[in-house]
Amino acid sequence: MYQSWFRHKLLSLTLALVVSTTIIIALLLPRITSHAAPPFTRHALTSSQGGWPTYLYTNKHQGYNPTETHISASNVASLTLRWKFKTAGNVSAEPIVVNGVVYEGSNDGYIYAINATTGVMNWKTFLNVATSSTCTRNPRGVTGTATVQNGVVYIGAGQYFFALDATTGTTLWKATLGTSGTPNDIVYSGSAVANGKVYVGISSLCDNPLTQGLLYALNTADGTIAAQAAIVPDGTVGGGIWSVPTIDAITRTVIVTTGSVEKKPPIQPMTASIITLNWNTLAVQQFWQVPNAQRIGDADWGCTPTLFPGPTGSGKTYVGCVNKDSIYFVFDEANVSAGPIWQTVLAPGGERGGVTGSFGSAAYLNGVLYIPSALGTVDGINYGGSIGAFDALTGNPIWRFGTAGPLAASVIIANGLLYDAQGKTMEVRDLNTGNVLFSYTVGNIFGSVTVSNGVVYLPSFDNYIYAFAPS
Repeated sequence: MYQSWFRHKLLSLTLALVVSTTIIIALLLPRITSHAAPPFTRHALTSSQGGWPTYLYTNKHQGYNPTETHISASNVASLTLRWKFKTAGNVSAEPIVVNGVVYEGSNDGYIYAINATTGVMNWKTFLNVATSSTCTRNPRGVTGTATVQNGVVYIGAGQYFFALDATTGTTLWKATLGTSGTPNDIVYSGSAVANGKVYVGISSLCDNPLTQGLLYALNTADGTIAAQAAIVPDGTVGGGIWSVPTIDAITRTVIVTTGSVEKKPPIQPMTASIITLNWNTLAVQQFWQVPNAQRIGDADWGCTPTLFPGPTGSGKTYVGCVNKDSIYFVFDEANVSAGPIWQTVLAPGGERGGVTGSFGSAAYLNGVLYIPSALGTVDGINYGGSIGAFDALTGNPIWRFGTAGPLAASVIIANGLLYDAQGKTMEVRDLNTGNVLFSYTVGNIFGSVTVSNGVVYLPSFDNYIYAFAPS
């Protein structure tokens, strides 16, 4: 009798539990399904998935995202525009993606934080628009790429450099840079964050007038100057830094390229140069200046250096960059002053950066450099631009193609694909052959794309930021 009663109670309790569970699931099911992600959002970025936090992915500036697996040669042809976001100015900076948010600056002077999935703005903060009575070109707002680290956005605009709260856009600190005390000093490009410091360079707005080029190491905590290096002596001008500093954290070295050569002799030695500096003191370690025979009238290096390993077992690190003369140079980082290990002429070169003179940085992967150029001469035929794969240790070409438009922006690599922008057209190529697998035309493109978690983000001079994903 006791066993019969126990079995009856047990059955009753089990039945009650099943009914209760069913009711709970029924109540929760609408909530669960109403928040289910559509196919496009299944790869939405989370903090654990990383992102694209700085220019060309890391401070080595190899332009390679090793975590991207969603877009491949098998589905790249199905890339579809998912959203586009309009600003009030042209957009030339590489988009940064961190924790599901796209951070992008515009020539309208604002930096925007945009939901990476929906394209809806989270916030915008006005920073600055640099104008000068002696500069006849368009005023400059935010032209450089942001860096996002530990919940802080680091970004320059005009002669100012900012740290912003990544969630709200609130200014945490602001530093005034340069020595002229005028908007003719400009933070044209992005920055590198390492060693508790932000490394950022100053150049001249339109080079009219030229100002003194400088490299700064700012404390990330409050923006105070930890160290600075004058590219040319005080009281002289030139040596502007148009590119992003590259960091070798192993050797504790900062590598920068310079331009802005004063037209009147004497020519200062560290203008039109590649320079290595100590990352604590910014003391110059070595430099190499483009020889007079290879130097065009406006001999800027607008290219950000790419850091990559030297020969196996040598313990050496190499660094490569292209000058506006459209010659790509590769150096031993520890012996830059000795001159290039190899060099290759890509095009005639010219003074108009990104149009006739090459500005874009190379991407690196597995012993190969993928190098873009403005203008291009391939097999004796002149093109609007070119892109090629070269053995990183010797410079021997693996494949190379001419393009209709100039390649102003840097190229990037993700999951066996190479992304470039020629003229007004973004292209996705097979990494091994260079064959175009997908293309999309917008306005003029001067900024490189970002590929993160199955989405391609593209900046354009038509004032839009575009987001593409496979259908």
